[in-house]
Amino acid sequence: MMADQGVFFCKAVTLLDLTSIRSSLDKATQKIKTDKIKQNDVKNKAKILKAILNEIDLNPQHFGHYDSK
Repeated sequence: MMADQGVFFCKAVTLLDLTSIRSSLDKATQKIKTDKIKQNDVKNKAKILKAILNEIDLNPQHFGHYDSK
């Protein structure tokens, strides 16, 4: 993953609501267990989480609502 992509995902995740983040992490954890990914295999774990985050569309229900006041 290029550095620009990492920055994009960091910024994108900050906009998600906590339920969407938790759901994504739960899905990633389950896939990591199902695929028997080793605990120290950071590269494959990151690919799995990235794929799950890419599945989240730009539907406003996934994003937190902030009061700009």
